[in-house]
Amino acid sequence: IVLLLPLVLFLFLLCRSSATKKVLEEESRAEAKTVSEVDQAVKNLRLVSDFNKRGAVVDEFEQHVKAFRSATRNVGQLTFNNRSFCKWLSELLITFWFGFAGMEVIYGNLSLGLFLCDIQIFQTMEEVTNQIYD
Repeated sequence: IVLLLPLVLFLFLLCRSSATKKVLEEESRAEAKTVSEVDQAVKNLRLVSDFNKRGAVVDEFEQHVKAFRSATRNVGQLTFNNRSFCKWLSELLITFWFGFAGMEVIYGNLSLGLFLCDIQIFQTMEEVTNQIYD
């Protein structure tokens, strides 16, 4: 049972790695485009001002900022979902252990100390898996 959590998490992360990589790359590209747009506007400030193109530059910048915000939101959502999966998986494992091992404690087949130690191990594993995304 103790090996179940890391195994399932590994499989989950393996399946989610391509999606995670994709949204992180999209965020990185959007950020680079936004920074590039600001850099170009600053370098060409005199031309923009002389040819009265401030509105066009601002509109272009706004589009890049919207794309960057969208990409950042996608990263946040994916990270939240990944973190939530880890937490819920741990909670389900603890709940299962309460039901299964709790009955073993009641019947005298498992000591209360060992049962509580196992719960502590599961909670520690949950904390460790949450640190993956912090």
